[in-house]
Amino acid sequence: MCIEGEIVNDQNRIADHVVSYFETLFTGSAENNTDLDLLDFLIPTLVSENQAQAWEIIASDIVKAVWEFFNYGVVPPGLNSSFLVLIPKKDKALRVEDYRPIALSNFLFKIFTMILATRLNLVAATFVTNHQYGFIHGRKIHDAIILASEGVNTLNRTHEGRNMALKFKCSQGVRQGDPLSPILFGIAEEVLSYLILRAVDNKKLIPMSYGRGVLFPMHIIYADDVFLFCQASKRNVKTLSKILEYYASLSGQVCSKAKSRVFYGKGVQTTVKTDLSYKLGFTIVGHYEFCYSFDDGVSLAGFFGVRFRSGSSGSWYFLFKELNKGLLMKLAWGVMTSNTHAMSVIRSRYLPHPRQSRQVAFSSIWPGVRSLTQDLVRESYCIIGDGSTVDFWHDNWLGYVIANRLKTPLCLHGGFMDKVGDFLINGIWTFTESFVRAFLELVTDILQVHIVLGEDERVWTKSLHGLVTAKLTRLHTREHFPTIKWGKWIWDSAIPVRRSMTNWRLLLSRLPTFDTLHGFIGPGICVMCRGDLETLDHLFWHCPLVGIVWRWVFDNF
Repeated sequence: MCIEGEIVNDQNRIADHVVSYFETLFTGSAENNTDLDLLDFLIPTLVSENQAQAWEIIASDIVKAVWEFFNYGVVPPGLNSSFLVLIPKKDKALRVEDYRPIALSNFLFKIFTMILATRLNLVAATFVTNHQYGFIHGRKIHDAIILASEGVNTLNRTHEGRNMALKFKCSQGVRQGDPLSPILFGIAEEVLSYLILRAVDNKKLIPMSYGRGVLFPMHIIYADDVFLFCQASKRNVKTLSKILEYYASLSGQVCSKAKSRVFYGKGVQTTVKTDLSYKLGFTIVGHYEFCYSFDDGVSLAGFFGVRFRSGSSGSWYFLFKELNKGLLMKLAWGVMTSNTHAMSVIRSRYLPHPRQSRQVAFSSIWPGVRSLTQDLVRESYCIIGDGSTVDFWHDNWLGYVIANRLKTPLCLHGGFMDKVGDFLINGIWTFTESFVRAFLELVTDILQVHIVLGEDERVWTKSLHGLVTAKLTRLHTREHFPTIKWGKWIWDSAIPVRRSMTNWRLLLSRLPTFDTLHGFIGPGICVMCRGDLETLDHLFWHCPLVGIVWRWVFDNF
């Protein structure tokens, strides 16, 4: 260290100099010379002063241009011109297909498209079918994932024939950075949806069987990804090929066969798979390749048992299992209360009645949802509107469940199917004389219930606002564990995260030494001392060379 122009190597002198310097720095008096003008300069703003001045100059021109465009359809010359730049999609890009064009557009033209996109967003859900889940207000990607997962899980159902699932992309995707492109893309794909649905209505395309009364969609679209489920037959393949060719001729969206995949359910013979895939031009893949398109593979790690409290501050590291349970609880609430297309499909497949769930051969989602549904029913309260969705006997809408208050035997519960709306006529309670005589106290409580206008509403009693959120469900389902003293030491903010991770794995005996890699690598000798087997205990405490390192650390720090 350089002290007063002199290079010093003595540790004691360096330590004294550091302590003296910071003592002087932190204990000295300081005047408050706050410069408000300087603070205004340092704090960033969304619009700089230059931009604000420029806006005063160009504001009238921009407003005039936007006004003329929306009133007369006139675009000033050159306003829609763009600079095109080719960005390589991968290393060693040799073909033109290996590049992605990026357009550097005029900002004023983006004002036009943003206004159009905002207006279209307000009405897009009214004319874009429920098969499209991308870029439509109120529709979520996880709904598409759930339906696609359930479709793949149903492929092995062979009651009415063998099944297959197809995933294909168009050669031209959504334009990045253009706010109008995603909505226009979704509208264009409505033509593809119409062609598929028309082929089904004309019996030219046979869908996959999902079970009686199930309203499962034959195809699911998210942006430029299209999932389709049907029976594995030459007739279906021929019809699909014609549909894709016709759609390409109408829209210019050619199916990219290099990016398309087909997955077959059980019972489809190998020769049939090969023949159908050849006619389609799609690649045959397995379950995981179809569902998860990872180019570079995936590394898996088990986190079971790795949970601890980091200290008294209340910060927790929890199992992914617990996080998954919280998200499943939110999904279960959606199945019970939401009227979206995806939730309606799940209800028709698994929950024809709130207290009577169907048994299915296999589902990756429903077992977890079913286990939480009854808990949510017990923890919820129903606000009466029209009464059409509230179970009179088994839902909590009086502050208690009527069937439980009457101590009705469980074997008789299946016969009570009345809704609250069955006892309401134009918002007025209506009971027979025999009912009043039999349940006088109950009728007295019912007459005190406040009825609201509109539909029924179910609220979660564990939430102040009655809504089920991912954060609240995680807190509700989280298990609490005793505080581990070393947690707050290794996860201190002053320690680099990589070092904390190494220490964490060491304390949990999860470092890849020879003794923990049994089954993958045979017993090995310590590479440093060559005198004993490599174990965590030996490597960090008993190895002679490690002992030298520890002694040096203790002597110097």
